[in-house]
Amino acid sequence: MMKRTYTKYVLSPLAEAVINALFPGFMLGCLHLILTYSGFYLNSGWWWIDVPLHLTGGACVAFAAGSLIAYAVKIKKFPPQPWYFFILSVIGVVAIVGLVWEFYEFLADAFYPVILRQADNADTMKDLANDLNGGLILVLISKRHFDNILTRPNSKPR
Repeated sequence: MMKRTYTKYVLSPLAEAVINALFPGFMLGCLHLILTYSGFYLNSGWWWIDVPLHLTGGACVAFAAGSLIAYAVKIKKFPPQPWYFFILSVIGVVAIVGLVWEFYEFLADAFYPVILRQADNADTMKDLANDLNGGLILVLISKRHFDNILTRPNSKPR
C-alpha cells in the first residue's frame, strides 16, 4: 500500500503566535455578525445573550494580548515581567478594545439604526464591565501558564 505524504506549510513563530492569538476573536466576531444580521438579537427574546458574548469577547482579547506579550518575552523583545504588570497590561488592552467596540456600536446605531446595538448608557457600562470581567477571569485562570513564560522565558509551559 502506498503511503500518502502531505506538504506541511511551516509558519514563522511570529505568524503562528499571531494566528493562535487572533483566531478565537475572529470566530467570535463571525458569530456576532451572524447573530446581528440574522435578527437574532431583536427577535429571539434572548436579551441576555449580550452578557456571555461580552465576557467571551473580553476573554478572547485577553488571550490575544497575553499570548503576544508572552511571545515577546519569550523571544527577548520584552524583559521578563512581574505578574501584576502583566495583568495590568492585559486588562488595559481589554479596556481599550472594549471602548473601541462600544464606539463601533454607537456609530453603527447612528448611521444604521435598523439594528439597535446600544439600549442606553447603563448597557454600555455593563458591556464594558463584562469585557473587563471576562479578561480578568481568563488571566487569572491562565496564571500558571503565563507566569511560567513571563518569569522563565526559556522554559516550557507547565
